[in-house]
Amino acid sequence: MTSIRLLALAVLVLISANPSAIAAEPRLVLIHVTVIDMTGAPPKPDMTVIIEGQKIISVTSSKETTAPPDAMFVDASGKYLIPGLWDMHLHTVYGSAKDTGSTLFPLLVANGITGIRNPGSLFSISQINRWRQLIADGALPGPRIFIGQQVDGPGGPNVSFVYRVKTESQARAAVQRIKREGFDFVKVYSRLSRAAFFAAADEARRIGIPFAGHVPTGVNDGEASDAGQKSIEHLEGMLVSTSSDEERIRKGWLEYEAKVAALNGRPVSTELEDENFKFVTASLDTFDEEKATRLYAVFVRNGTYHCPTLVIHPAWGSLRHPEFFEDPRLRYVPLKLRKSVNFYLDPSRTWSAERKAVT
Repeated sequence: MTSIRLLALAVLVLISANPSAIAAEPRLVLIHVTVIDMTGAPPKPDMTVIIEGQKIISVTSSKETTAPPDAMFVDASGKYLIPGLWDMHLHTVYGSAKDTGSTLFPLLVANGITGIRNPGSLFSISQINRWRQLIADGALPGPRIFIGQQVDGPGGPNVSFVYRVKTESQARAAVQRIKREGFDFVKVYSRLSRAAFFAAADEARRIGIPFAGHVPTGVNDGEASDAGQKSIEHLEGMLVSTSSDEERIRKGWLEYEAKVAALNGRPVSTELEDENFKFVTASLDTFDEEKATRLYAVFVRNGTYHCPTLVIHPAWGSLRHPEFFEDPRLRYVPLKLRKSVNFYLDPSRTWSAERKAVT
């Protein structure tokens, strides 16, 4: 699909993201467009779509449609119309609040993304709600925002979007706080103890708030599904949960997590990271297909979704390749963020290639 063919999509994106922006127009009519409705049906060519306010009121053949004379028409010949897309795992960690509102949100809309599921933000729920209102009012081009807050165990970086707990009572209190503050879901994380995880799951079920996220190191993915976890991010825990040597590998991984927690947020050494990769390799070497099939059946039975976030893995794997820093799309990433990645890799790097790409 070429960029010019995205015009019809862009029109629909703007409508769905900024409904009041077309309030003065009684109707918008897209004519001669090919509709892909995502139901599994084949593309429908030469269709007319009539939109009124926030609703699509008809999708009919252009040969059979009489459009209202007071409508605004868009000739979408040779173009395609699809529903707005969702980014199901996007942290609004994009420089400042200004960068997020002025750059990230419009970029999402321009690429057809009309909804995001944000499993933890550096920005407060009050800032998220301000963005939501601006977007709803048509004052800011941006997606619908579905926002979660993270609950984790001790250790790891000290960031604002993580509520750290040690005990079952603390886990329950964190879930109650997340619901009270107006978040849409609870995000459980890797360092939660078994007891804290199941307490959080029980509390979330009791007070009626969904929970999703990582599967803690001490919990099997099937157990998490049975506890009501709605989605598992990054296929977290799948390797060890489908291993024929799960008990031994999980024990070693828990010992590794305890060493990381003892660092109290300090950087993890290369030697310790190597220990982590050892468990990954062991899990891959002992993959049990029959065990995996039984586990997949549990997910189906419970309606547990998976958000694999495949894009991030090759990105992280490319960080030490010079050509990664010459990607022209870096122009859309705030300089502060580019520098932070640069420092993480090599503080001596000058970003000359990046500056060339941006200019």
